[in-house]
Amino acid sequence: MKQIKEFLTFAQTPYLGCVYGKRLLDRFGSVENILAAPKEKLVDVVPERVAESLYRNFEHPPDAVAHQFERIAKTDATFVPLTSDDYPALLREIYDPPLFLFVMGKLAPKDRFSISIVGTRNPTTYGRFFTESIAQSLARHGLTIISGMAVGIDSAAHQGALSAGGRTIAVLGSGVDIIYPKVNKRLYEKIKETGAIVSEFLLGEEVKAENFPRRNRIISGMSLGTLVAEAGERSGALITAKYSLDQGRELFAVPGSPNQPKSVGTNRLVQRGEAKLILNEEDILNEIEQYLPAKESLPEALPSLSELSPEQRVVYQVLSREPKHIDKIAQEADMDPGYALSQLFELELAGVVKQLAGKQFIKI
Repeated sequence: MKQIKEFLTFAQTPYLGCVYGKRLLDRFGSVENILAAPKEKLVDVVPERVAESLYRNFEHPPDAVAHQFERIAKTDATFVPLTSDDYPALLREIYDPPLFLFVMGKLAPKDRFSISIVGTRNPTTYGRFFTESIAQSLARHGLTIISGMAVGIDSAAHQGALSAGGRTIAVLGSGVDIIYPKVNKRLYEKIKETGAIVSEFLLGEEVKAENFPRRNRIISGMSLGTLVAEAGERSGALITAKYSLDQGRELFAVPGSPNQPKSVGTNRLVQRGEAKLILNEEDILNEIEQYLPAKESLPEALPSLSELSPEQRVVYQVLSREPKHIDKIAQEADMDPGYALSQLFELELAGVVKQLAGKQFIKI
């Protein structure tokens, strides 16, 4: 606990920030060594006012540090400093990594093989189902799916990974003990059980608008690449896309109709040559193949969907093990009934759907 208190006090130093904090840790190796170093050694690395602030902060630790110990005792959150072997390796490589993370659940070594999926909070039916489908497929290939647990695309990405039996990580814009949005309480518990909830914010910190851009750099920083599934012209997901480019990571985007406002952002990313156009998970896997171990994969929890068209995936996601009439399928897939029926016939030929009496269909 002494080390946690020492590191929290260090991280809460005024004027320090992530960049200067990382420089000091890179030079001296630990907070203990930083405090033992003479001032003239510190000012070789950081401005003088930062060095002076550091000494003052340890003479009079902020109240927030004591409050964190009280909260840690009441939760099962884990404190992971930048110097820990458990700290995400990819995140450590960015210019301004968080000096520490609080984690609910557990980080795993295999999380270095990860893709982040982000997008609008108000997706189209197509966008939501495509996101869930591609997250499922990537999870079956052993990739951890990272997102921000917002409603919409984020939630679909997490749910897709969970339905495939894979790992998923939610990066929050609040303390890890604050569930936001409240409607995702059940999703939060599922992610915590099988993956991890992560945040750089102190325990108990409520959501603030200014927290989300900081959170977004962590989402992209923990990933080999970011997929923007559906985003309007001013979507916050485009901030994550920019971070991904700045961090030297891969950027992918799902194309949409030129007439669909919720695809303007993704289409522009492709148009400007900033993102690679993605039609299925194979497009992503081919781009990141060099970073992956040979044939690492999870047991398949669902039929392989890699050869299906985006429209067929949408229809497939609407189906379940319970019979569903074609009119209901078309409504939920936001398709004309005749067109939905043609996609169902293709799915039946692919061996993943079965037609029952009365124009009803089920997954098989």
